[in-house]
Amino acid sequence: MTLNEAVRLLELTSQRSIHSAEHSAATVLVDNLQRLPLAISQVGAYIQRRQRSISRVVFKLSNESSRWRILKEPEARRQFPRPGVLSGVLQTWNVSMRRLRSESEVAYRILHILAFTDGQRIRFGIIAAAGIDFSQDDVADALQRLVDFSFLRPLDTDGNCYEMHILVQEAIRYGLRQGHDRQDELYFSNMALQTIINLFPDPFGDSWFECENYLTHAMCVSEWAELCQKEVEVSDLLQDVSSYLICSCRWKEAELVLTRAYTLRSRLLGGMHAKTLDSMERLAGVYYEQGIYGKAEEVEAKVFDLRQRILGETHPDTLWTRGRLATIYDVLGQHDKAREIGLAVFKTRQNVLGDRHPDTIWALSQLGNTYHQMAQYGEAEEIELRVLKLEAGSPRRETSIDYLDHGQAGDDIRPAESARQG
Repeated sequence: MTLNEAVRLLELTSQRSIHSAEHSAATVLVDNLQRLPLAISQVGAYIQRRQRSISRVVFKLSNESSRWRILKEPEARRQFPRPGVLSGVLQTWNVSMRRLRSESEVAYRILHILAFTDGQRIRFGIIAAAGIDFSQDDVADALQRLVDFSFLRPLDTDGNCYEMHILVQEAIRYGLRQGHDRQDELYFSNMALQTIINLFPDPFGDSWFECENYLTHAMCVSEWAELCQKEVEVSDLLQDVSSYLICSCRWKEAELVLTRAYTLRSRLLGGMHAKTLDSMERLAGVYYEQGIYGKAEEVEAKVFDLRQRILGETHPDTLWTRGRLATIYDVLGQHDKAREIGLAVFKTRQNVLGDRHPDTIWALSQLGNTYHQMAQYGEAEEIELRVLKLEAGSPRRETSIDYLDHGQAGDDIRPAESARQG
């Protein structure tokens, strides 16, 4: 259906002329309904019956629960005097879903799992994983039925990618919410979450580039954390998502994801848990990359204080965080403070790990950078020569994004990166 046809249908069903002042709102409304004729007719009848402005209806439709209160209403109350009678939109899909279930339980199950994922660009791998308990032939047959029933639409000729109408997804979730004990809603939302968790690639592995195929699905299923009662698992998934975004230098997206992960972890695990501190330190690193140095220093200092109290001054994670603070102070122009911290970190690592340990050499190198920024070039050159001498015959420390190095509750994670931060 074209845009003009959709707006004209809205005019007819609402029994009002849409003038130029309302045309923009009408365009937004029909696009939000994805130009689905049955849905437009239902909303048009609602506008006519309630005498609502189009702008007000657009606002109400922006909320899913309000949207389905509108779409559930009968098109004319006098035609449906009994309460609870569904409108054409829900009634049509309910009939189709009942028939689908009678013909293929596999298709019904897959459809309801997909309702909790992102409806755009559903990879075949997600569909196959949703039907993991069934044979390949059963899944292939179920997929064909979903296409035949117009619940899924192929996006390519190879059958690798599909689309699910957002109103279909919402209708399924709405129907599950109306269940007597809501156990089906809990079951299918959990299955969707576990499916994406299992599929999301290791952001540090060889297939990290495939993370993009599952990124929006991971963000979508994370919205059901409270419903699934799996907030910790969701926070772990978001942490993996943040690793991919950081390695892709998508700092603002990483900040949003990490803020969500940190909020979940601090509420469920407490502010002093290792995983909570991991999310905090990554946030500090992402602030640093965006040039928000004051915020980076504030968060990093808090992480250092907590790790010092919990783990002690000489613990590797504590030293790592303290070294990160020195880097931040350097960029803030607080070189004396950076030198003091950098020197303390180097000496501690030297005493605990020895001169030739990669972390000791790296701390010395960072100290040299600080001297260079202080224009103390003689000291900087002396340290640089010392670093080169120590590196000869010593294991080379991999370059990396600093705040990913200890990003998994103390695990030593060092993804290859072209240049060291700071």
